[in-house]
Amino acid sequence: FPSHDTAWTNGDFADLTGLTHQGGGWYQGAPAGWTSSAGTPGYSVYSGSGNPAPVANLGQLSTLRQNMGTPSVASRVTVTFDVGVFWPGQSATVSITDGGSTVYGSRIYSVGNSQTLAADTPAGVPIYIEFGGGQQAWVDNVSVSSVPVTKGLNLANGNFSDTNGTTETGGGWLGGVPAGWSTTAQAGGYSILQSGGVNYANL
Repeated sequence: FPSHDTAWTNGDFADLTGLTHQGGGWYQGAPAGWTSSAGTPGYSVYSGSGNPAPVANLGQLSTLRQNMGTPSVASRVTVTFDVGVFWPGQSATVSITDGGSTVYGSRIYSVGNSQTLAADTPAGVPIYIEFGGGQQAWVDNVSVSSVPVTKGLNLANGNFSDTNGTTETGGGWLGGVPAGWSTTAQAGGYSILQSGGVNYANL
């Protein structure tokens, strides 16, 4: 996916398409855009009073998952979400995975809004956001963003073999500043020594 917000679907669970109303504000089925390891569970989305509505009930959905796409470059993926509970003392597990056995980041979260989980992910591998159930916790307001992972620092001309911009002064010496480098001293005539096929910077 690109180096900006990803195109997640139905992060606020407001799209009730395909769900069956069960009464009392409860709906049956996996939320639109998401899959559930529980198949077509009952009481999976709550849109009644007493909680932000609607919310996804992880206690019924078991593992709630969405494919965020496949990054073309190594990326840092961040998922933001709210966690609440139907019963005190419950929690939710949030993970960033490849949809299989590889987990790039995972934590257990208690009640709180605008919580985040971030993980570095490789290029060319599908990235999934997963919410673990098994407890009477709910999740809402899911959003995901990604940025390219910062590449390592690249040292230019570390062996001083690039002599572009320097001038031969005789005796194996070159004058000037080595390519890719800067100096606090005035560029002199004996800044690089060429000897035995190796270049040395004269400090």
